[in-house]
Amino acid sequence: MTVLTSFRASLPLPPSCRPSLPALVNSLWRAAPAISHGVRAVATAASSVTLSRQRINQLLEGEITHFALKAQRPLDFQQIINIRNIQETARFLHAELPVRFANRIRSLEELPGWRSIPALVDVRTSYVESFKDLRLVAVDDRSDFRAALQRVKQRHGKVVQLLTTGLRDLQHARPLELSPTFVDAFLNEFFLSRIGTELIREQYMTVERSNGRGSGIIDPECAPLEVITRAARDAGRLCDYHTQSAPTVQLFTPRLMTSPLRFAFVSRYLYYVVFELLKNSMRAVSEKGPAADESDLHSGEGARRPTYELEGTNTRLPPVRVVLAGDSETMHIKVSDRGGGIPLALQPKIWSYLYTTATPAHVKVSHTGIDGPATTNGNGVPPLAGFGVGLPLSNLYTQYFGGRLRLVSLPGFGTDAYVQLPGLLGNVQEKVARGWEPIRAGNQDANAAVPSYAGVSLHYPTAPVLLGSWQERPVGESRQSSLDMSGELVNDEWGRRDIIAAAAVA
Repeated sequence: MTVLTSFRASLPLPPSCRPSLPALVNSLWRAAPAISHGVRAVATAASSVTLSRQRINQLLEGEITHFALKAQRPLDFQQIINIRNIQETARFLHAELPVRFANRIRSLEELPGWRSIPALVDVRTSYVESFKDLRLVAVDDRSDFRAALQRVKQRHGKVVQLLTTGLRDLQHARPLELSPTFVDAFLNEFFLSRIGTELIREQYMTVERSNGRGSGIIDPECAPLEVITRAARDAGRLCDYHTQSAPTVQLFTPRLMTSPLRFAFVSRYLYYVVFELLKNSMRAVSEKGPAADESDLHSGEGARRPTYELEGTNTRLPPVRVVLAGDSETMHIKVSDRGGGIPLALQPKIWSYLYTTATPAHVKVSHTGIDGPATTNGNGVPPLAGFGVGLPLSNLYTQYFGGRLRLVSLPGFGTDAYVQLPGLLGNVQEKVARGWEPIRAGNQDANAAVPSYAGVSLHYPTAPVLLGSWQERPVGESRQSSLDMSGELVNDEWGRRDIIAAAAVA
């Protein structure tokens, strides 16, 4: 009989134990279906090992810690575009995704009191299950590996809603330990990691389905005009459903543009950003109502005929105007509305996940299972506002791809949103979230050290989102007093054409 000694799962394993641990854990997990009543056994020709579920879980925790200590490997977008060798890419994903998932698991566990929030428990469970799936699957079996990635995709489908709702609840319960600044920085870091894992996973799955012949989700000939038109149509339908009124959307392109603009990008991400901006503008215009003076309808681009126009259900409302310009290397979009603007005091808050201009929309999620879909109401139509993640996520998407999102708002008048995005054929590297460090692991008692981010600024556009380094301080000590402005600029699956999938943030 082989006896395994106990170890602390929150601490890194000795180097001598690391090489054999994955093989041991794999053999234990693979034997699990044959074992019942809380005991699992692995038999070999020479000996057998009998372990309790508690010890199996300890081994799993050690495996997660082992992978959380590994360095993440960012790719540049040219490498992602050029993915053609399916087997080689599968091996990269098989090695890299567990590292990224392990980092997110450990970062969640550092939140004080996270176990008391069911939504956060569900998020951690989903990441642990995905970690186990990828550690157990045979990477050389394309069918099994594809199925494992599909389970990961389904399982993580509602992470954004669950994590945002869970952090809001946790911050409300522990305001002295979790400041709004910390929560926003934590979510930015978590979602930055999620964007990266989503992109490389979806790129592989798309290319694999075409047996290496397709270009994947990065479209070398992305047509922004078509994407914007579709986003405007969907946003208009959603706005009309909720407010019974939707303004006209006018789209302008430069007169010198002799052919439609095309450049390398991911259409689904561009769609998400534009949809969110249009949705916000159309809602603001609809709620403000018709312009007091007819002359208000004719300003800026209104003096010339638009390149394309989607007529709204209420033509008395000031139109929302979109300007598209650029070339094969970069793209610029401006979305302008006459919706009354944003009060000066509220402008810094619009980039926060904790702020929303509408009643927060709570996602109905059953905590009996983590794989079911998340819905917001009985008929499946998402709210026009209330999640509070649209602008922060749009900002993160544009920064992930090396671009920028800025808002200029004139209180009492309207708002202009500017999006700048580079084509992905250049030397642009994906931005990965910082890795977990064992020094940050600690107990959850009253004397535990709570991690916080330094160098966070939410005052956009004068300051971009900054993610600085972690710091440790006793629970209850003010976080705001220790913030500094040193930090690293982090440049930061959307493919569904229907309005419901676009607004129900996945």
